[in-house]
Amino acid sequence: MLVFLADSTMPPEPAGAARYERLLELPPSAKLVYLVLDREGPLTQQQLCERTRLSARTARYALTDLHAADLVDHSVYLPDARKRLYQATPVTIPPEWVARSPSVVSRSVGKKCPCRGGRWMHRYA
Repeated sequence: MLVFLADSTMPPEPAGAARYERLLELPPSAKLVYLVLDREGPLTQQQLCERTRLSARTARYALTDLHAADLVDHSVYLPDARKRLYQATPVTIPPEWVARSPSVVSRSVGKKCPCRGGRWMHRYA
C-alpha cells in the first residue's frame, strides 16, 4: 500500500484558478461557448447554436470538452425533458494573469478582428 502525503507548505490551488487554466487549454469553439454561457446564463444546445452560429456537432463537442473540464454544469430543461440546460461554472482569473496582461484584455474587448476572406466582425463583447 502506497501513501502520499501532501506538502503542507504549498497552499491548495483555488478551484476557480484551476478552471481558468483548463479553459485556456480548450479549443476556440469551447471558449466561445463558455463566454456565451457565462454572459447570457443557462441555455440549451439549440440556443447555443443560434447565438454562436456554431454547428450542432461543434457545439456538442465544445460542451463535452467544457463538461469534462468541469467548466459547465447541466440540468434537465423543464419544458422538454429530453434536452439539457447548460450553465457556466464560475472561473477566477488568477491575479498574476491580470497583472501580466491588462493591456491585451482592454485592447481586445469590443474591438474588430479580422476574419477569413478579409471581412471584419465584432468580437463578442
